[in-house]
Amino acid sequence: MLNLSNELLVQEILEVKKRADKLGKSFDQDIKRIEHKYSPRSKFERWRDSDTGKMWKDGQHKLQQKCCAECHVPIPLKGSHIDHIKPICKYPELSLTLNNLRVTCAGCNLIKGAKVTLSHH
Repeated sequence: MLNLSNELLVQEILEVKKRADKLGKSFDQDIKRIEHKYSPRSKFERWRDSDTGKMWKDGQHKLQQKCCAECHVPIPLKGSHIDHIKPICKYPELSLTLNNLRVTCAGCNLIKGAKVTLSHH
């Protein structure tokens, strides 16, 4: 049988372990938030939503004669997508490379994205 001082020591060790486990979970959550913030997809989304990204999209849309780069059907700027020719999931280093970007209709981009997702798994 443990004496009282050993019993208190064991209780204290268990409390320290609980606190360490809680801090570990908090640390893991912080790491996930940091990884997400600096992921290629998040960096692209911040650029896309910036004034620079919006100006690029407008200029590219005009350069493509206001047509989808995939199906070549005329598309409005609003609702069109910025498509990665080489997808971010396979080429994260190209997420902000302008010559890897084009403007497409939502349908073409979503179909392409679904194909990439299916072939990636």
